[in-house]
Amino acid sequence: MTDTDRPALDHPCLPYGADLEDEAAAPRRAVPPAAEPAFARYHDGSDDPPRSRRGLAYLALVAVPSVLALLWLLLFASPQYQSRTEYVIRGIEAERPAPGALAELIAGPQAGGNAAREAEVIKDYLLSPDAIAALKTRGIDVVRLYNRDDVDVLSRLRFDRPRAETLLDYYRGKVDVDYDKDKGVTTLAVRAFSPSDAQKVAQALLQLGEGQVNAFNTRAVDAGIALAQKDMDAAQADLLSIQGALTQFRNVSGALDPARQVEGESGQMLALQGQLAREKASLDSMRGFLSPSAPQVQVQASRVAALEAQVGALRSGTTGPNQAVAQQINAFEQLRLRQDFAAKRYESARAALDSARVQADKQRLFFVSVVKPGLPEKPVKPRPWRTAFALFVGLSVAFAIGWLILAGIREHQAD
Repeated sequence: MTDTDRPALDHPCLPYGADLEDEAAAPRRAVPPAAEPAFARYHDGSDDPPRSRRGLAYLALVAVPSVLALLWLLLFASPQYQSRTEYVIRGIEAERPAPGALAELIAGPQAGGNAAREAEVIKDYLLSPDAIAALKTRGIDVVRLYNRDDVDVLSRLRFDRPRAETLLDYYRGKVDVDYDKDKGVTTLAVRAFSPSDAQKVAQALLQLGEGQVNAFNTRAVDAGIALAQKDMDAAQADLLSIQGALTQFRNVSGALDPARQVEGESGQMLALQGQLAREKASLDSMRGFLSPSAPQVQVQASRVAALEAQVGALRSGTTGPNQAVAQQINAFEQLRLRQDFAAKRYESARAALDSARVQADKQRLFFVSVVKPGLPEKPVKPRPWRTAFALFVGLSVAFAIGWLILAGIREHQAD
């Protein structure tokens, strides 16, 4: 059988009965080329930088800076030593209230409130320009201490006469003050380029903090008892003035108490008048049965005359001319009344002063050094391997993120 004699064959892609030769003779339809995968462009040298360029970039931006930082920290960075100290500020413990939610709620914020506030104030003071100035008055010049020629240029204070803001920022970078509210303990850490300098600055700052607490106590005591002391001084001066007036009155009048003197004279006069009445009655009785010239009558008459003279003298001394005695008694009573008021005022002012002193003592604070500043033996900075490793990891992460962003931008531009 020849090709021309073959019957028509069935073909899945041809109509029934069509010959293969007819299918071969028919023109073929053009098949569009398959879309090129997107990732193929990144393997084309014209669209993506070669791997060598990526490696050079990683070397320049990550590896070399990390190695340079490690070499700098190992060979040139100056060691920094840290001296630590801890202190607490305590007050007199107040009496705890009776158990109860309301009582604890009311008394809770007051317990240790003054000490906590003063601890925050001391913390702010130790990190303030006033502390820098106070250190200088104690012979510690912060600028000279941290601007040394033997310290590397990246760590030292790079100005001989820095601005106040620059000096304060650098100082706060070397001095750390951390107050723990739960424990009530404040930790003071000072870093310097020699162990002795770190310890010296820490000791000086500790003394400055204690001095501030003492100054707070002095001001609190002065403010608390100044007014009470002033009132007591005024009451005491008034009382002394009135006592002086009473002394002068007694010297002039010659009587310690004119009222009691008049009262005594009045009693004496009443006694004499009673005796005079009895003697007159006896004289009248004698004259009834004796002659007037009898010796007994003469003696009794003399006795009556003497008693009358005494009563007359007492009466004239008690009343006096122009009511002088009454005026003396009135003046004396006024002085005594003023003395009583002044004495009561003095006692009240003294009690108020004692109460103010007790309150001031309750508000008194105490600065207690828990841990003395020590002399460090091992530097806390620099830490070359840890710092270089952290820098290497950080730069590697930044490089990876940047490279992914750059690849995304190139892909977007290619599309």
